[in-house]
Amino acid sequence: MSAVEHLRALARSGALDALDVELAAMLARSVATHGDEAALAGALASRALGEGHVRIDLARLAGREVLAEDETGAERDAYGLTVPPLAAWKRALLASGAAVEPGGYAPLVLEEDHLYLHRYWRYEHDLAHDLLARAEVVPEIDDARLARVLARLFPAQGQPLDRQKLAAAVMATRGLAVISGGPGTGKTTTVVRALAARIELAGERPLRIALAAPTGKAAARLQDVVREARATLDVPAAVRARLPGEAATVHRLLGTIPGRPQFRHGPDNPLPLDILVVDEASMLDVALASKLLAALAPDTQLVLVGDRHQLASVEAGAVLASLCDEAAGFTPPYARRLAKLVGTAVPPAHRGAGALADAVVFLDRSWRFGGDTALGRLAERVRDGDADGAIELLRAHRAEGHEAQGAGPGAESRVRWIEADARRLVAGLTERHAAWIAAARGAPAPEAAFARLATFAALTAHRRGPLGAQGLSAAIEAELRARGAVPPRRDWYVGRPVMLARNDYALRLFNGDVGVALATEEGSLSAFFPGAEGSARRVAPQRIPDAETLYALTVHKSQGSEFDATLIVLPERDSRVLSRELLYTGITRARRAVTVAGSEAVLRAAITRRVERDSGLAARLARGR
Repeated sequence: MSAVEHLRALARSGALDALDVELAAMLARSVATHGDEAALAGALASRALGEGHVRIDLARLAGREVLAEDETGAERDAYGLTVPPLAAWKRALLASGAAVEPGGYAPLVLEEDHLYLHRYWRYEHDLAHDLLARAEVVPEIDDARLARVLARLFPAQGQPLDRQKLAAAVMATRGLAVISGGPGTGKTTTVVRALAARIELAGERPLRIALAAPTGKAAARLQDVVREARATLDVPAAVRARLPGEAATVHRLLGTIPGRPQFRHGPDNPLPLDILVVDEASMLDVALASKLLAALAPDTQLVLVGDRHQLASVEAGAVLASLCDEAAGFTPPYARRLAKLVGTAVPPAHRGAGALADAVVFLDRSWRFGGDTALGRLAERVRDGDADGAIELLRAHRAEGHEAQGAGPGAESRVRWIEADARRLVAGLTERHAAWIAAARGAPAPEAAFARLATFAALTAHRRGPLGAQGLSAAIEAELRARGAVPPRRDWYVGRPVMLARNDYALRLFNGDVGVALATEEGSLSAFFPGAEGSARRVAPQRIPDAETLYALTVHKSQGSEFDATLIVLPERDSRVLSRELLYTGITRARRAVTVAGSEAVLRAAITRRVERDSGLAARLARGR
């Protein structure tokens, strides 16, 4: 059996996608020799991309049996494929012409022992080059004036070093600034104050500033927080008026062209901006980040904001984490300059650092919840991979009974732990959503409905399955129909919460946007979505693309959102999807309270497992220091 025939059998078993196999078959057909080696390499590289890896490590795979019983559940003798020894495999790939070393062109790129799809090698190479070049840019600024403005915007708080003030100083003095911090560390507030400082220092010269985020939901959240923060700033009214009030998705900012992977803005048509702020940067994948930087003029300042411990993008790469890996500390000359700007000592790096390390600031003080709260301690222990400590804390907050199973955390407890029982979870969540639908029938203002939707969310690790987002949402909706709480055989009804599954640029609706169906004054049914300046946008339901009922959502889809309380539903058995990053992201969506539903074994497996993305970005950035 040829390698392609083996791979087609694997696709039938679910171990590979059809796209993986078609790439392998194309490579096998296009080469005169070593077709099997090329086909297997192509399939593995394509499969790895779907799992978030930019490349594959041939040395790790060489000589092993891959795609066998331990990965697919299929019979080993029928489906296992043995990878050639490393040296032989590399020789075969280069001899076949399916792969080339960097600088040539072929479907695959072989760089030392790592194999890339050519397009992703180019994304990673160009992104590293652009980040390093931007980090070297030092804008002209009046340090004495900047120090005075920062002193006013960041009053002394009795800390040895105000890291928010430090981050604002970096934002004002570097072509690239990376601000990473956990929930409630004031990332967005810091950015707004830093932007105000830049506007004030610019005087009469208007600054072109844009705010963006990877998803529509994250952009809407950024927009709301920026508006709240600017209202309380100690700045002249003229400065406040020039702060940006709207945020866009990165795709919308770049200008999507329907049916094409390219954007309207690129190297030949750069974005007309002086400063670009991208929030929730942990969700930036290597392809989108590369296209974004290619669309920026060399003197445009780029500010990346996010939490390096959160889940990375569902696409390939972990850009923010790679940048933060290079944070060795400030170079001595820059540390001395920062000390003058912030008015206190700034320690320099203890090891080699360069322009890129000068761009990175970590915010480590949470204003929302700290280590003295159960929620803060749980987030820290999960983030640090302390499974014993996290489980000990959760065990102290063990909850029993029907109420805890579905209603989410009570006001009296910030942390609660329950078993993941699908029947009882559905029953409890149905009670909650029946009350919500009854309230929606009272014709609340859309803004009030949005606020109520933000009080609670059930978050899942998986999309499918009885404890996945789709499974729970379908079961809850079916129970609501059985109770008569919603009409039978109707997709749209009053109180239906929805999330969009794809973009509609004509309607300005985007994948991940959340809305709700409500009765209008005319007696018709409309869907409402958050709009500009806190308003609501009304859309006819029949015009909405791919709306999914939102009684539960995945942790991935919840990124960029916050809720008063969350219920995190883990699967009954361990899964490769589970990780400490996923659990940490779910926990930190909650402002006040969280319930974790899952067994101790599954919890321990999740906290112990880290998301590992095979990428060369961090190494490229390090080499360029």
